[in-house]
Amino acid sequence: NSGNRFDAFLDDDLQEDELLDGDNPEQIISMSGENLISAEAPTPMPPDFLSLDDLMRADDRNDIVVFLLTLDEAMDLIGTQYKAVLHNHRHYRSEGVPASAIMEEYLEAAVSSNMAIQLVQQLEFDLQAQHPHLTTPYRCFATLVLPTVVQHVAETVQEHSSEENANDIIGSSQGIMKQEISMFVGDWLECHCRNPSDRRNQSATIVADFCSKHNVNINGKHSLDQLFEATGIMLKMELPIGPEKRSKQQFEQQVRQQHGGPPRGWLQNMPAIGGDRAIHHTMRLLQAFGSVIRDTPDNKAITSRRGFFGHSPWRAGRARKIQHDLDEFLMSDILPQWVTMCRKGIWGQTTTLPREEELCTLFVVLRRYVQDPDKPVSWSLAFSVHAMLTAILETDGVMEDLMRIGREVFYKYFEQQQHALETMAAKESDFCDSDVYYKNMFCVAFLKNLGLDVFGQRAMWNPLCGGTTFSYLTFFGNLEAGCAIIDCHAQLRITLHLYHALLTAGILETGQIPIMDLIYEKFKSSRAVFEGPPPEQGQFVKAFWISFGMKISDAKAMAESAQLFVDSQQTGYRAHESNQATWRRRRRMHAVEPAELSTAFRRICNRDFHDVVDLYHTAEQRRRARGSDFYLHAVRTNNTLDALDEEARLLSLHLPSVGSILEQFVCSLSRVLQWDPILTSIASIEHSLVDQKRQGLAVLFAQHLLGTLDFAGDPLNREIIPGFPMGLTSSQFMTLFFNAFDPSAV
Repeated sequence: NSGNRFDAFLDDDLQEDELLDGDNPEQIISMSGENLISAEAPTPMPPDFLSLDDLMRADDRNDIVVFLLTLDEAMDLIGTQYKAVLHNHRHYRSEGVPASAIMEEYLEAAVSSNMAIQLVQQLEFDLQAQHPHLTTPYRCFATLVLPTVVQHVAETVQEHSSEENANDIIGSSQGIMKQEISMFVGDWLECHCRNPSDRRNQSATIVADFCSKHNVNINGKHSLDQLFEATGIMLKMELPIGPEKRSKQQFEQQVRQQHGGPPRGWLQNMPAIGGDRAIHHTMRLLQAFGSVIRDTPDNKAITSRRGFFGHSPWRAGRARKIQHDLDEFLMSDILPQWVTMCRKGIWGQTTTLPREEELCTLFVVLRRYVQDPDKPVSWSLAFSVHAMLTAILETDGVMEDLMRIGREVFYKYFEQQQHALETMAAKESDFCDSDVYYKNMFCVAFLKNLGLDVFGQRAMWNPLCGGTTFSYLTFFGNLEAGCAIIDCHAQLRITLHLYHALLTAGILETGQIPIMDLIYEKFKSSRAVFEGPPPEQGQFVKAFWISFGMKISDAKAMAESAQLFVDSQQTGYRAHESNQATWRRRRRMHAVEPAELSTAFRRICNRDFHDVVDLYHTAEQRRRARGSDFYLHAVRTNNTLDALDEEARLLSLHLPSVGSILEQFVCSLSRVLQWDPILTSIASIEHSLVDQKRQGLAVLFAQHLLGTLDFAGDPLNREIIPGFPMGLTSSQFMTLFFNAFDPSAV
């Protein structure tokens, strides 16, 4: 690509440095609710009266603005990704491209969305560490959006508390006491977002407890009670749900008549998380649903009151905004099913899956919500669910089609795995008994539980959830577990050393065996196959034994022995006399590491971004970003998605099936070259039968087949046993074997 793949990254309309250079947060965040308390905007304290400590503490409002702007940019990025999914799916369909082609973009969108959730988790932690009084989103909104309410509470406390307490408040009204009051007002918002029956709802006591703590008299309590009720009305006008929407419409009509325009929302100038995509609306729904989770026994399913939150049944294709249009879908179809999945499914409370924090951040956040629904909704939870709703909104026109395709590809993967298992059981039953093969294949098969049909299809296969499941299957199930299977008995390194030797000797050419070209290209960089550059002719045997764990001196001795045998023109296979001694001096063999093969895996699963490069922003954009959190996130995301593009063919390989096919090839080659009778008689090492035969096969393979390709004057026609020219027989068999396989099997 010649330009940035995300328009959102190029948005310079509002930069962090522009805001911090003097803009007032009220210019960014609308203050519509303030008119319920005061018709005037809050008047800031004159600069002369601000101490250094006061100024430092005042930074909390600017930090909240920067935090929210980053959330808005990150959510806009998610929306951009899913717009691309929609566009490409329609394009593929019009061009007659197979429907499964969209899975690459599907995967990219889910990966970038989960990376954005991780960013929000870190930013939320940093915000709370820097400002301990901003522990909930409600307290952030109180500090940022309701400063007039906070000031009114402070004045009420000062006026109606005891003289001694009032003096303390006067002395600290711009400090600790002001922060405590903003926390108090934030807790009001939380009370109004909770269900009245919620046991954590402190509406009945929150004002009385505060007045008792600060010695506020009955008149002050009465004033605060009225303010508390007014705040509740303001919240419902900002975030109406169900029947409250009618009152909101009446309120908007009154405002239009009086002011000539509609009231502005709290996050009006943040289009991805404000307005009709208000993230705090999602927050209110989640907070209300929390008490439903807690009150529903584990053995009961949650049944929504259909139609309360919107049109029922919800139908894809008619949503135009998140607020209200997707309320019914979220509360009736998604959240109840996710509660069941977190209680009864693979995401149950006792199940912790490998790599879940890196690959399934969305699911981990949802599971924590189900496990502890009483807690105030966090920014991370609200952002995660809002990202899911954004993905649904942007793909609404084709969502059902995407869900069907994702589900079909998911189950096709396990059909391929089952075919590989059945083929191995029929042809190489000894190999299937191997613990390392069976256990890793079972680990992959276990992931089929991610898509059990007993759970709601829309909850499981909506674009973000379905893409996240596919991401987990791709990187953990297929790539990481697949790397443990593909060379579990050295079948990968044996096959690739042979293929490399045949190519280098000129017996085979690139393009004759397409599947081997792909496997060779993707795995030749692994230290498990070649420790260093692929060897030249004359180094085949030595390089193989080094990859097999021998010391360099022993590998060199084995190569010299192979050369002596080939030069002597002897015939007939023979075991090597130093076999047992060399095995005892072995180093540890290198495993096939997915991070060596896939930069995308290294970025996502190991969170290794040490070598990322900004390929898309201009020098001016980089200067203006000045290392901001979102700029760093954008660069990392771009690099990760570029790696996904480059590695599409590798990620499309069904590695457990490839490992099974390679094993069949090695076992079949042994029979073709008549090694089996020799291997059956080997009992020199105390290992399993499979391990003994494989180690013996390695000796015959290296010393005779690779030795011939390495040192024979005519490797194509050199015969060790009559009628079997080593180069010709092995190359013809490899060509016939791999070209006979249907590519759809892998």
